[in-house]
Amino acid sequence: MTTDQADTIARLQTPPGRGGIAVVALTGADREQILAKDFRPLASHADALPDAIQLGKLVDGGGEVLDEVIVARSDQGAIEINIHGG
Repeated sequence: MTTDQADTIARLQTPPGRGGIAVVALTGADREQILAKDFRPLASHADALPDAIQLGKLVDGGGEVLDEVIVARSDQGAIEINIHGG
């Protein structure tokens, strides 16, 4: 499958089912804007360097916290969101 670099895609990187964590990778041109809508880094991680791992909260459209997450950016431009699995 070929996708345009402009396409922004979220892919589950871990197998479906029960597990301690789930990893979702965001790729594409709008990945940072999509992340910014739903990710709130902790104050201690808000000014992280571009390649730093950040701890924060994933929120819904109303600002309600859905989960605590870890966000990491790869050298290839992907954003990995590590959330609780299951």
